[in-house]
Amino acid sequence: MATLYEKLGGKAAIEAAVDQFYQRVLDDDRISHFFTGVDMQKQRQHQKAFLTYAFGGSSGYDGRMLREASASCGK
Repeated sequence: MATLYEKLGGKAAIEAAVDQFYQRVLDDDRISHFFTGVDMQKQRQHQKAFLTYAFGGSSGYDGRMLREASASCGK
C-alpha cells in the first residue's frame, strides 16, 4: 500500500510545494517580516524533512514537534 508521501508524488512534489510556499510567504508583505533573519535555505530543508516524515516518507526527521516549535509564535 502506497504511503501518502508516495501518493503526493514523493520527494519532487514535497520539494516543489515547500519552495512555492516559502516563495509566496516571502513575497507577501503581510507575513514576510516573520522570516526576517531566518536562514531560508535551512528553513526549507527542515520543512521538507518534516513533511516527508509526516506523510510517511523517510523517518529521518529529528526536529521539534510543531506544537513545541510554534509555542512562542504570536507572543
